[in-house]
Amino acid sequence: MKKQGIYQTDLGIGNGWIHFGSKNGEPFSQLSFIDIGDMNNDCIKTELDGNQIIITVMLNDMPSSIQIDTETEKGVFDVFSIGFHKELELQLISDIPAFDNHHIVVPEKNIHELQAHQDYISEQVENKLQFTLSDPEVLSYARKHGIDVENHHDIKSCLAIMDKLCYTIQQDGVNYTHDKQNCGTIAQMEYAFQHDHHTNCRGLALILAGILRAYGYRASAVECRPLSGDVHVVCEVYLEDLKKWVMMDPTNDLVYYQNTTPLSLIELREAMINHAELSLNENANRNGKELDIMSLLAFMSNKMFYFVKAIDSCEDKTITNDNAICLTSKELMNEECEWKITTNNIAAYYQKLF
Repeated sequence: MKKQGIYQTDLGIGNGWIHFGSKNGEPFSQLSFIDIGDMNNDCIKTELDGNQIIITVMLNDMPSSIQIDTETEKGVFDVFSIGFHKELELQLISDIPAFDNHHIVVPEKNIHELQAHQDYISEQVENKLQFTLSDPEVLSYARKHGIDVENHHDIKSCLAIMDKLCYTIQQDGVNYTHDKQNCGTIAQMEYAFQHDHHTNCRGLALILAGILRAYGYRASAVECRPLSGDVHVVCEVYLEDLKKWVMMDPTNDLVYYQNTTPLSLIELREAMINHAELSLNENANRNGKELDIMSLLAFMSNKMFYFVKAIDSCEDKTITNDNAICLTSKELMNEECEWKITTNNIAAYYQKLF
């Protein structure tokens, strides 16, 4: 059997490198998520059984298993707690495992892809977006569960709302389907409360957008989609005092800033292309843990090709193909785009609200 090397494979959550070999005389392996630059993560356990390599690794605090048949170069990837299973096709790309300390890089490949897809326009068109604001039932429910702030209709008030939400409900990535089955802010929150105050990124973004609308802000959950691979969901809110849209990520309780300006998603995309210096809000954290901005930017660097949100943001509708607008570069607009509106017009997506 092959005793060491690097396999490349599609893990179903992005492309990965599996480094395998030995360390201090014992079988050893590392896992690199190359799409997001999360490199050389130590695996907990590596076992050899004939032609089989059996690897145990923690993903989002969930024990996961990778089994490799070195003879057929096939394998399986399982995350048992969520019932995730992926058949793997493996390609040996090196006979040297290239073990290293864990590190994060923003993949230049991702930045080059962003640079290659920048055909956007900004022309005023008829307004298509709708927002149902100041829902008293949602506002009362949120306040009952501790998300109660003095609202000045500004960025500080929005950050205070997000801080309290992230203290009340946290992201664990465990369930990837429930949020599409429960429509409405209260239903999303109730599901999270039934699951030890946890949900996934989509659930958190839908909840934050719903609560912000209940406080009177125009806000939507937004799917950040890569060319292929895993989707991340955040929120964007329109701030009257700044006369601009701002992206808020409740998974990490964060807002990105360039100088002192909070950024929208399209502005974050441009800033990443230009390698601009960015910062985070003071309270940014993930489940109480300090954040590393490099790993956040690496994570987002392959998820900035399609921005998808609801046309009608209200309590009885969500992001479905017949209620969705997608902002993308012109060359990515084609017949395979499944949303009701697909546009490269920034002004159509971020309707002018002043």
